[in-house]
Amino acid sequence: MAAARVPATCGTCHEGILHQYDAGVHAAALKAGNPAAPQCATCHTAHTIANAETDQYKLAVIAECGNCHLDKIGTYRDTFHGQVTA
Repeated sequence: MAAARVPATCGTCHEGILHQYDAGVHAAALKAGNPAAPQCATCHTAHTIANAETDQYKLAVIAECGNCHLDKIGTYRDTFHGQVTA
């Protein structure tokens, strides 16, 4: 599965992020053989990676995560942080 090789490829330059990814649930799902599990290229491309510290990224990532985590985005929107980002 080509998707399973993406984190290692990206990790050749982004080693610190690879360690963070490897410790998470998305990596565990990918390693368990779930082809739909998110990997680097699910949310990023080589040409549009944004700095995760910017306000623009922090606002956009909510919608990005909400595409897959529909069961959680609704309740997130009800929280203080969800309302502030709206």
